[in-house]
Amino acid sequence: MKTSTKVNTPLLLAFELLSGYERKPSAEKPWAKADEALSQTLDANPQLSPSQKGLLTHLVYGTLRYWLELGSWVEHFTQKRLKDTHASVRTVLRIALYQLRYLSTKDYAVVNESVELGKKLRIPAGQLQLLNGVLRSYVRLQEVTTREKGLPPLPLKSHLSPIERLAKTHSIPAWLANDFTKVFPEADLIPLFEACKLPAPLVVRVNQLKSTVANYQALLTENNIAYSQPWEDLLPACLLIESKIGSPAKLPDFAKGSVYVQDFGSAFIAHQAQVKPHQTVIDLCAAPGSKTVFLAEQLQLQGSLTAVDISARRLDRLKENANRLGIPWGAGDEAFLQIVVASAVDFETPNRADVIVVDAPCSGLGTVKRHPERLLSITPEQISEYPPLQLAILKRGSQLLKLNGRLVYSTCSIHPAENRAVVEAFLASPEGVGFQLESETLLPITPLHDGFYVAVLVGQE
Repeated sequence: MKTSTKVNTPLLLAFELLSGYERKPSAEKPWAKADEALSQTLDANPQLSPSQKGLLTHLVYGTLRYWLELGSWVEHFTQKRLKDTHASVRTVLRIALYQLRYLSTKDYAVVNESVELGKKLRIPAGQLQLLNGVLRSYVRLQEVTTREKGLPPLPLKSHLSPIERLAKTHSIPAWLANDFTKVFPEADLIPLFEACKLPAPLVVRVNQLKSTVANYQALLTENNIAYSQPWEDLLPACLLIESKIGSPAKLPDFAKGSVYVQDFGSAFIAHQAQVKPHQTVIDLCAAPGSKTVFLAEQLQLQGSLTAVDISARRLDRLKENANRLGIPWGAGDEAFLQIVVASAVDFETPNRADVIVVDAPCSGLGTVKRHPERLLSITPEQISEYPPLQLAILKRGSQLLKLNGRLVYSTCSIHPAENRAVVEAFLASPEGVGFQLESETLLPITPLHDGFYVAVLVGQE
């Protein structure tokens, strides 16, 4: 008796992973984080070759980045609402249309492999014909359009407003695109939306507790790893790795702690704290610790640094990184880096700080290059849940600060409700009396870095 063996191809694995995003997320059953789901899938399929792993990664992240646009194409060709199309057909079509529009896969291969996948999934015959028909219709359209002026543009209904047309074209939720118009000039919106579709670059910061920028640059050159210094004037230790190396762990002396993976925006926030040796510093909401370890470096391991976070699991990552980077830590007052599991709102300490960093919990809308599913799942209601907590933590931070101390508020979001609005609410509160806004920076999402917001508040006597 013959037994059939399931062959996990990149296309099938991509379908299995992406099909979960067809349902509406909820608090009880949120969407999976794409990076974690992909990592688990890769670990569970060691038989995949490097090229197959690369294709799977492209299919998952690419389809998610263009999810809304691809859905609009499905609606256009089926002439029905997206939800009225069979869920499995929707997913297969999104993946196939992504390949046809944005990858170099041959058209006939995409169509044939998608139809074969539909058969394996036992999609009903009528829906299978629909799938085949949509893909062949798109291929015919693309063959004509490409000869004339490149990729066919998404057909848009005439009643759409300019911002709705922009949102649909760039696969951004319309309500969110409208919110972004409140903080970004109109001319900056298209570059912002286009940057959201790009893969996140690999940026590392040289750990100057163990090496120097010049020595590490020489080490990269010695290992034929190309790099650049886009931020040489401001943060020369941040290097953009331009060679494709796979895992960052393959970087020279990574295990020895000579380098740390950190987006420029994250490093910029710690830089704005301007800490000096022998100061007392508190990092509220510290995990997983990217900013904490940079603060430790700036202190030159002299003074006191307390890292507070409500998640013991995420603080374990800080401990691992501190060990690798040569930063001594402990739970007692005598430790240079004291790691404390506690709520930032309720954290108590008898020692007032010279500098407090509040990297508040947020929507993460500045990191959609790494987490494209966030752009699709976030709702206005969820956005509104963050500011009360952000304000409460900022107020608590102010109460732990010395006179004339620096209070740094930051998020990895570019939504105005989580940024300037929170700072303005703090300054208008009793806790904000005596504080002045020294500086404020909104870093948009660009090809080189994620999006961040940082405000520096200085206490006055």
